[in-house]
Order: sequence, then structure tokens, then C-alpha cells
Amino acid sequence: MIEEIHNKLKEKYGPAHQAMDNNEVRLHRIEAHNNLARDYTLFRKRPSAKNWNQLLESMSYYQYWSSKVIYEEVEE
Repeated sequence: MIEEIHNKLKEKYGPAHQAMDNNEVRLHRIEAHNNLARDYTLFRKRPSAKNWNQLLESMSYYQYWSSKVIYEEVEE
């Protein structure tokens, strides 16, 4: 499941070490952080298999966008 998510992200946005526009990456990081916080709260309230899978998916997105490089980091 996690590998599938990373493969989909790589296909759509490229590998994590491939630079992207700062604003786009920032928006995805904020969205990933918000989703992770929401899914973590849901799992703590009701630890079910469905909520666990959602939490894993959110963690995968968060990990990808947290490690995504922006153009400014490449230029330095």
C-alpha cells in the first residue's frame, strides 16, 4: 500500500529529490500535515483497521512532501 502511494506520487510529481516550485510544495506540505493530524486524531478516538489504513496513507503523503526538494534548495 505504501509503495503504491509513493509510486503514484513519483509518477505525478517526480522523485522526492527532483525540485519543484516552492509554492506548490508548500501547499502540499500544509495539506499533508493537516490530513496527518486529522487521521491521527481519528485513529486515537477509534482505533479501527480503516482508520489505521488512513493514518498510514497520510503518513506516506507527509513523508513524501516533507522530503520534496524545492528549487531554492537546489540552487544553494
